[in-house]
Amino acid sequence: PVILSKSEWAFSYVPILPVVGMAMNQGATFSGAGWIHLNGMKTGWNSPAPEDIHSFDQIMEIFYKQYKWLIDQFFHSLMSSYGAIGPVCPSPLFSAMVDGCMETGRDMTNGGAEYHIVAPMMCGITNAINALYAIKSMVYDRETAVTTLPELRQALWTNWGHSMVEPFHNVLAGEARAEAVAARYKDLRQHALALPKFGEGGNADLKAFAEEVVGRCVDIIHNAFENPLPGTAQAYDALKEKYSTPDKPFAFTITPGVGTFEDNLGLGATMAASPDGRLSG
Repeated sequence: PVILSKSEWAFSYVPILPVVGMAMNQGATFSGAGWIHLNGMKTGWNSPAPEDIHSFDQIMEIFYKQYKWLIDQFFHSLMSSYGAIGPVCPSPLFSAMVDGCMETGRDMTNGGAEYHIVAPMMCGITNAINALYAIKSMVYDRETAVTTLPELRQALWTNWGHSMVEPFHNVLAGEARAEAVAARYKDLRQHALALPKFGEGGNADLKAFAEEVVGRCVDIIHNAFENPLPGTAQAYDALKEKYSTPDKPFAFTITPGVGTFEDNLGLGATMAASPDGRLSG
């Protein structure tokens, strides 16, 4: 929620779809995979390799831990850089219409507003839910499994068989081998696409799973703010000391969101292939 004429706010992108790849790929995003970063851009902790992940519960716990790493990074960045934009890009006209700015003599971009609302956005949450559900169905459910986690990772590295290039496919193996392997990955993609998708239809199992994932991620966001890392807590204390007034202590209000209303193309363009059947880009 935004309190009109009283608050500053920030919709802060913390994309969650790449976290699925990080859980599968030892903390590295698939979008960074290639000759420069090899398996991918290392973004989180060095979690177990896919061949060492033996249950869906295990990969979910890895997923949540990787997400906590990103959220901890987000809050540390927020507390360390808040107010930096004020001296170089203030908003004097906007600030004149926001309560608190005139009273404190501070611009809205520099802690002047009465309320300070920050919304970490779980961008790509629908795809993340569908991707995790696909892993559950295609890898770990005995009745529906069609692949292994290492093979699924290989399929994603090659954009579901649409990019059979080095370093993830040996071109010296010949075109016939490349075509056969690509056909296998493309068939796996059809399995993924055929699975129920959140928001399409009324699959009760998927809906319950989605509620669990979103609820757990929201808890992670609030817990990271309420129990910050030492460096983050120190930076937040410095902000409170700088911006608090005798009448009103400085504090952030955290409102997690999902960000379905904008920048779908811009964010999606940077995303790699994902287990829900989505192609890269």
